[in-house]
Amino acid sequence: MSKKWLRNRWLWIGVAALVAIGLWLFLRPNKKTQAEQFTRSIRPQRGTITETINVSGVVSHGTQVEIYPQVNGAIVDLYVEKGDSIKKGQIIARLDTKDLLRTKQRAASDLQLARSQLSQAETNLSLQAKESTIIEQQAKTNLANAEATLARLKAGSKPQEIAQAEASLRQVKLNLDNARQEEARQKLLHENGAISRQQYETAQKQVRMYQEDVYTAEQRLSLLQQDPDPAELRAAQAQVDQARSVLRGQTSIEQRKLREEAVKTARVSVAQAQISYEKAVEELASAVVRSPIDGVVLDVPVKKGSLASSNAVSANTLLATIADLTMPKVEIFVNEADIAKLTVGQTAQIKVDALSQAWEGEVYRIDPRATESSNVVTFAVDVVFRDPPHNLKAGLTADVDLVVSQKENVLWLPSYAIRSQGQQAMIMVKKGENVVRKTVRTGISDGSRTEIISGLTGKEEVLMGSFGGENTGSSNRENRDSSSQGGNRQNSMPFGSPPARIRVR
Repeated sequence: MSKKWLRNRWLWIGVAALVAIGLWLFLRPNKKTQAEQFTRSIRPQRGTITETINVSGVVSHGTQVEIYPQVNGAIVDLYVEKGDSIKKGQIIARLDTKDLLRTKQRAASDLQLARSQLSQAETNLSLQAKESTIIEQQAKTNLANAEATLARLKAGSKPQEIAQAEASLRQVKLNLDNARQEEARQKLLHENGAISRQQYETAQKQVRMYQEDVYTAEQRLSLLQQDPDPAELRAAQAQVDQARSVLRGQTSIEQRKLREEAVKTARVSVAQAQISYEKAVEELASAVVRSPIDGVVLDVPVKKGSLASSNAVSANTLLATIADLTMPKVEIFVNEADIAKLTVGQTAQIKVDALSQAWEGEVYRIDPRATESSNVVTFAVDVVFRDPPHNLKAGLTADVDLVVSQKENVLWLPSYAIRSQGQQAMIMVKKGENVVRKTVRTGISDGSRTEIISGLTGKEEVLMGSFGGENTGSSNRENRDSSSQGGNRQNSMPFGSPPARIRVR
């Protein structure tokens, strides 16, 4: 019994000794130096830093054209399907043309009628000019005869005047006979359709004119053979006045104006009919729907036999959607805080996750208007491929790095080695066994590395580890984590963790 107790006593003594040693090791003062409390250290390095804005977007085709009919009609033929390659001018569909053909025929008839009416109006105007000449000549003749009669009455008749009057009468009778023969010939031509009615009426007027000449010559001869009296003198004077009045108004100005207006109206009618006809021709041609661009058919939402409507207000029918694949783009939304850094033509790197490949691109368009959603303001930006691949599909997700700034041979530190304190950037530098807090001026950052503009020579040993529980991170204004709708990402690394991405060029 005593031997067993002795063995247990020594066991308990050993346990107590181990506990005492453990307590001493745990409770003894920490004699590490301040520098030894930091887990890592690094010296500033030189290299190229590229500041970028990383945004996610969606690949889309550069140009998408929706094809709508310009006329109404049933689809009688449909030549394309979704996914087909298509060339500019290639036929997409044909619409029914029965109504369009009838419209064209009516327009052609109206145009022909309008042209015929114009020709008639111009003929009437031309005849008016000829008639005016004839009337003027007649008026001058009448005036001359009236004046001669008045003079003869005043002077008294002479044998030679009577002889002249008789000769004049014979001449006008001969003229009348010739005019009647011409009228008979013109009548026969008119009845046979060889000349117009206007030409026949002109011949009739010529007969009447010479009949008046005969009557005037007979009256003149009669007056010469009789002794004048006061009544005859007054009548002769009245005839002179009347002949002069007719001569002044012989041009028939009002009638000519009416015929000129008729010509103008007819010309307007021809122009309107021509426009209607050309429109009918264009609408008939529009029944054959063609592609305006080279590309690929994205969608054909109609079927053969369905009705296509061109009513853009209520029911415009979409025939097909065609995309131009020669200039694909990535549509992104950039936060308002970063939009001022972008310019058209700026270089970008485009990575399509599904293809595991990156391409060089550039900023093609920046929307001048902002878009606000959930109190986040962004701007739409189109980034195009400088050498677009042929296997891109619309709707693929792409990451775009927009190159904002690039500096070569600059002094830099990992972004997570820098802490911010207000507006200042702070680092911890080893100085012997102690740690010195230094203020540095930072420049651009690519999210992993930050440029040191001043405050370091490049020979210091920068410590990384615990900063006494204070918040740490990049002091650069660019190192922030934005989870806005724009998708801009410029990551700030937690202190002591490895960088997510380091670019060394």
